[in-house]
Amino acid sequence: KKYKPKPLTTLSIDDLTGLNTVKDDIKTIINSIKIEKLRGGKVYPGHYIFQGNPGTGKTTVARILGNKFKELGVLSKGHFIEVKRDDLVGEYQGHTAVKTKEVLNKALGGVLFIDEVYSLRNGAGDDFGMEAINTIVPFIEDNRQNMIVVIAGYSQPMNEFLSTNPGLKSRFNTTIDFEDYNTDELYEIFKGVSKDFNWNETTTKKIKDYLSNMIMNKDENFGNARDVRKFFENIKKHQINRLVEYSDLVDNDSRLYEFIVNDINYDEIYYIIYSWKGIEFNGIHNCEILGLLSGLSNTLSIENFGK
Repeated sequence: KKYKPKPLTTLSIDDLTGLNTVKDDIKTIINSIKIEKLRGGKVYPGHYIFQGNPGTGKTTVARILGNKFKELGVLSKGHFIEVKRDDLVGEYQGHTAVKTKEVLNKALGGVLFIDEVYSLRNGAGDDFGMEAINTIVPFIEDNRQNMIVVIAGYSQPMNEFLSTNPGLKSRFNTTIDFEDYNTDELYEIFKGVSKDFNWNETTTKKIKDYLSNMIMNKDENFGNARDVRKFFENIKKHQINRLVEYSDLVDNDSRLYEFIVNDINYDEIYYIIYSWKGIEFNGIHNCEILGLLSGLSNTLSIENFGK
């Protein structure tokens, strides 16, 4: 099932790119627990709201949190379970409570990560979603000494959801905001996902130009690290199609692991479209669109396109 526990992560919070404010928040939470344990007080791991755009590391941070709390002796297992609405909501009245409680019981001793939690409440008549919420609230209060629940999603729908569910909101006393990555951070992420490849300075500049443009033209669908991974796959696709034309390639040829500037085949057509007065182009970060445009750029010259 989707909520099968995942193994503990070996990452630490300092291993992550960017997220400086998030790192400070997590370190403060951990330090507070350490001090409270020294004082001999009762320590609870807490429940948390992680809000921000996709691809900003919310899931990874939640896994790290579970691992760290296990080290501190606050959680008995530290395992991680990620769920969405479909994993909690049943098919008929009464089934949701059973299904939700099953997930909650599996999460005891670890972290339950509920992604896009606001999808549990699809309007005032969503009785199944409300049944899941009404099951979650007393359970996480009764078991707050040995589990963490993290509810995650976009900031605006999260605030709207919590404002209509005060019982749920009162159980989450810490909100952590995950900001979008900047260009340098996205480039570090790109280097991480493409660690088996190399490229020269000219290609570096083109990669950074793309990432910068991706940020400048971001919209509500901006995927941060997810879009970087799509960008990497797009480059690799162009590289593969280029390499297959070579007749002299051998096993472990160095060219198999090299990106060149022509593998990032989008600039020409993109800059024409985006700078063309009156044309709005917000989807630059979508690699499928870029792939289509780069294909068009092979058949259309700048002069002809301008006409």
